[in-house]
Amino acid sequence: MLAGAGEVPTDPLPPLSLLGMPTQPEDLITAADLTSEASLLVSKLADFGIDGRVTEIHPGPVVTTFEFEPAAGVKVNQIVSREDDLALTLEGPAHPDPGPDPGQGGGGGGDSEPDEANGVSA
Repeated sequence: MLAGAGEVPTDPLPPLSLLGMPTQPEDLITAADLTSEASLLVSKLADFGIDGRVTEIHPGPVVTTFEFEPAAGVKVNQIVSREDDLALTLEGPAHPDPGPDPGQGGGGGGDSEPDEANGVSA
């Protein structure tokens, strides 16, 4: 029953903690996890004879993008042609890569998206 005008409700108020932000899934990924995934990407590319380094990591709510800078003499086409092989090696689905951003020297590859079947990230 609603309290009438002038009556003070006797029911307890909900706790203020209900107003806090919920834990986001991206909060569960640590810097060590991202560094480990970047090292795995560099290692797998090296297995295909493609040397380089990860220059930036952009974690997102669904996809994590690794900016890969190929070593001198490595053509972007060498990386793109190994896309399917890399996806299989990294146990994740293949994703189209838009290539390097204008004005960027490196390839924008290494997308990581959880595979819902087994929870593995590429």
